[in-house]
Amino acid sequence: MTGPRIVTERTREEMKRVLRDIQTGSFAREFLLENQVGQPRLQAQRRATGETLVSQVGRKLRKMMPFIAKDNA
Repeated sequence: MTGPRIVTERTREEMKRVLRDIQTGSFAREFLLENQVGQPRLQAQRRATGETLVSQVGRKLRKMMPFIAKDNA
């Protein structure tokens, strides 16, 4: 099975940490602060993701599909 290979004990522990951040309000505070300063971390992450091979191939494929709306490309 692939599930146990992907969702490892380490993944579960991180998910628990994220849940704690949500429950304590830490996640919301960070989210609000990030938005107040113009989302620099989000924008950096989007740039990095946009440079990956899968993103580059996806852009090329979407250009070959005229039935896909431009705002989704």
